[in-house]
Amino acid sequence: MRELAFVLAPRQNAFFAELAVALREEIRTLGVPTSLTVGWSPPEKGRAYALVAPHEHSIIAGPAGLPAAVLPRTVCICTEQPGTSWFRDAARIATRCGAAFDINPRGTQLLRDQGVEIEYLPLGYTPLWDRFAEPGERDLDVAFLGGATKRREELLGACAPRLARYRCRLVLGDNSRTNASSSESFVAGGDKLELLAGSRVLLNIHRGESAYFEWVRVLEAIHCGAAVVSEWSRDFEPLIPGEHFISARPEAMPELVESLLEDEEHRARIAREAHAFIREQLPLRRSAERLAEAAERVSGSRLRRSGAFTGHPPEPPFQYVLDSMRKPPLEVPDLGAALKRARLEAADLNRRLDRVLEAERRSSTPPGIEEVTASPSRERRSPRVTVACALYNHAEHIGAALDSLLAQGFTDWE
Repeated sequence: MRELAFVLAPRQNAFFAELAVALREEIRTLGVPTSLTVGWSPPEKGRAYALVAPHEHSIIAGPAGLPAAVLPRTVCICTEQPGTSWFRDAARIATRCGAAFDINPRGTQLLRDQGVEIEYLPLGYTPLWDRFAEPGERDLDVAFLGGATKRREELLGACAPRLARYRCRLVLGDNSRTNASSSESFVAGGDKLELLAGSRVLLNIHRGESAYFEWVRVLEAIHCGAAVVSEWSRDFEPLIPGEHFISARPEAMPELVESLLEDEEHRARIAREAHAFIREQLPLRRSAERLAEAAERVSGSRLRRSGAFTGHPPEPPFQYVLDSMRKPPLEVPDLGAALKRARLEAADLNRRLDRVLEAERRSSTPPGIEEVTASPSRERRSPRVTVACALYNHAEHIGAALDSLLAQGFTDWE
């Protein structure tokens, strides 16, 4: 095989682009020539292609996202949950490719039942994601990462009374559009790994009623030393519940998360044993070897004559895909430059403040504010946070929202 070319769709979801980067890195360490581009390199003798989440290529890029001529030389890695339209789209594409894999045992079996020739590709440990550190102070107690669904929002709401007094960060993404990089509602790449490395517990809740085990999300947390509390799932083997992660019914999850947070020794032991297990028993390198073998088999396949090669010309991948997953180098700050910059910023701030004060002096006096009533304690406080509750159409939620506010540990609010 001359080269294994990993192909990304334009603005592909970061979740899948990061998996492509990890697989490519493991294959590269095997000595196999690889490339990573957005769009397709023209077919050449000995070149095979790899697609992660093949359904995204047809959804995002249209017909040019899956050039029929080179699909016999393509290995596709299916990633979607059974029962979704994306799973069905991936199944149709897999039948047209030279080789196919799925990252979940259940998905693999269902595709085989539909007549698709496909293999299971277990995910596992890669140094690229490793941010594990021995127990120490972490910025967050609980993190949740996942696309927003009604079910997830309801279950997270049920956790609020128990978790209100802890430091939590809930990142609910908008899956109606692609999330190609970090944003207000999505964390990707190095930002995500650093968030997990600063979290004591990752809370994992399924998108829907299916007990599909979110392998990528759980593995990322284990790589970063966060203990996982997951809603009950199937196909989690070879991980062991109670030893490598905590598994529970939805109604029991808040209590289990709280008990784990109150027992740091237990939490740290689960995180440590899970990390050691994936590193020693579940290396991603094994799957990379199987992927490389499949690519070798298909690299000599004949091109289809159904039409000329019409794929998008290759472009460099999104910069974060190349850089953000790697551990940042240790930077030694230039204290002299930092001090000079701080002085300039302070001088600029003083000038702007002078202009604001002058404008206030010149402006007319605004109308007075009528104070209807005030608590005596208000005069003695200058809170850091003001909490505003919208009442319209939310009457049944206000009581629980205020109870949650009263239960949490931060008190400098009004």
